[in-house]
Amino acid sequence: IRNKGENKPTTAKLYNQLGNAYFRQGNLEAAASSYCLAVQSCDEVGEHMSAAYLNLGTVYWRKGDTRNAIQSLQKALSVHKSDMIKQGKSIDESTTAASVYHQLGLCYALSKKWSKAISALMKAKEIRTQVAGLNDASVAQTLDAIGKVRFMQGQYDEALVCHQHAIRSFQAAGVYN
Repeated sequence: IRNKGENKPTTAKLYNQLGNAYFRQGNLEAAASSYCLAVQSCDEVGEHMSAAYLNLGTVYWRKGDTRNAIQSLQKALSVHKSDMIKQGKSIDESTTAASVYHQLGLCYALSKKWSKAISALMKAKEIRTQVAGLNDASVAQTLDAIGKVRFMQGQYDEALVCHQHAIRSFQAAGVYN
């Protein structure tokens, strides 16, 4: 027997999964629609709502709509923070938060908002390093992204240092040998 409202998280999860399937097929409009339905299916803040906003932000980013991508990613972060607080956990130990910060950093870079891009990517790196250690592929990806932003800013020496750290992290993680 199901409790009242028990199917809502399941519905949101299913809409997220449907959106993921559409996304993998390249059907971005159907993916966005499914993610919006996932958000609407949630009666309270939780992981399914933050996942839907994160996924929606990725769709907008993929479509080149950085303004809506940033808005969706900021909502994902806000919802996730609320959910973590409700659970008595720190966002500074959340791989989901790190992913959102990483995506935000990329969107800010595409919008040429350099300081916001660096700030978001540094937060992603900080969380990923704390959770997984410096020798992790996700840390290396973020270091690489920071290097790209530094390069786009014309900070070539800083970019080189970031890329060198990224290579070492990738190698330590066994990605490159």
